[in-house]
Amino acid sequence: MLRTRIITALILAPLTIAAIFLLPQGGYALFFWLIAAAGAYEWAGLAGLGSPRQRGAYLAVLALLCALAWWQPGIWTAVLWLAALFWVLAGLLVLRFPRGDALLARPGVVAAMGLLVAWSAWIALLEIRFRLQGAGWVLWLLLLVWGADIGAYFAGRAFGRHKLAPAVSPGKTWEGVVGGAFASVGLSAVGLWLLGELHPAWLLPVLLLVTVSIFGDLFGVFSNAIAG
Repeated sequence: MLRTRIITALILAPLTIAAIFLLPQGGYALFFWLIAAAGAYEWAGLAGLGSPRQRGAYLAVLALLCALAWWQPGIWTAVLWLAALFWVLAGLLVLRFPRGDALLARPGVVAAMGLLVAWSAWIALLEIRFRLQGAGWVLWLLLLVWGADIGAYFAGRAFGRHKLAPAVSPGKTWEGVVGGAFASVGLSAVGLWLLGELHPAWLLPVLLLVTVSIFGDLFGVFSNAIAG
């Protein structure tokens, strides 16, 4: 599994960085839509959409939503606020597990959640990229997320003893959380230095984003377990 992760990272990371800095706006939007679509395709399985035709229809809805956002950027803020409210709800569901899992037992609700997650993530990446120094800030965000994932994986394997949320994901540990936080802070600090924005005031936002990424990961595991 580790070998597969390394090979995947060595292939996808350079492609992603090249897309961020080299592609025009339209190409950048299409590149990250393909990534969002891949995630939505997998999420469709959680919603009980098993056949290729059903999943194709699901991706078609995502494409229509993204096309609407591309031509009507005035809706971006509303979609992002809706997504923020969703992630608050997702965090509450994780904290309340196993109570509240009946909500995720409804295929229509799960399908709508997946569309909102993919749609809002795509919009957020466009919103950041199209601003001043946007490419650098997108890379910074990815470094933060990659650091949290890599640090948590290796720290958890090496030192993991205390379970983070055994009812949701038995494999995740507090040691992994600490390792992920350290790696994320380190990599994001490098990104901030390159952007000329390195300042201690960034520590709290970085840790907040790491916390959000942890809850997002737990919610994905939580949803998969209920759907399964």
